[in-house]
Amino acid sequence: MKTRVGFVSNSSSSSFIIQFPRIPKDLQDLKDMLFTPFQQLKGVSVRDEHATANQLAEIVLKDIEDQKETASKENIEEFFEINDYGYHVGTATGKLNYCNTPRRKNYESDEKFHEAYDAYQIERKEIQKRLEDVGLTKLEDWQTNHPEGFVLIAYYSDSDGTPYYVLENGNVFRNIEHIYLETH
Repeated sequence: MKTRVGFVSNSSSSSFIIQFPRIPKDLQDLKDMLFTPFQQLKGVSVRDEHATANQLAEIVLKDIEDQKETASKENIEEFFEINDYGYHVGTATGKLNYCNTPRRKNYESDEKFHEAYDAYQIERKEIQKRLEDVGLTKLEDWQTNHPEGFVLIAYYSDSDGTPYYVLENGNVFRNIEHIYLETH
């Protein structure tokens, strides 16, 4: 796992808070949590990129081992501070909202562009705050109901190679509660 400390301008990356029901016992246990039997056999494809279930699960298992202990409320708050520029925000059940960054070429004047950009910044901060509130509330509720659970904070980027591209874009965590922020 790579820890991002600032904005990555030439690639996309996504940040995840992944709520595992328990610490996986081994690679197969993690694959059973993440993938259907078909995906375990065939892997996951996104556009022209493909990764096996083993490749993906090995990366995630290493991230779990590297993190060592479940994320705390403070870790989650820091996650939202670091990721305060997310464009797409969502949960396992779907996108919470989408912020479209204004582009200068779509406006007649610098003044109109700056007005649109200021409005975008306000909207983005409101969405981010809603996600943080939802995330922290959901996390606290989830931890109460899953004391044996493990919360992983992970960052995956398409610039790190095919398996990471698939982790970022392949909806790999759809079977597990999670929150994500995409920065495309």
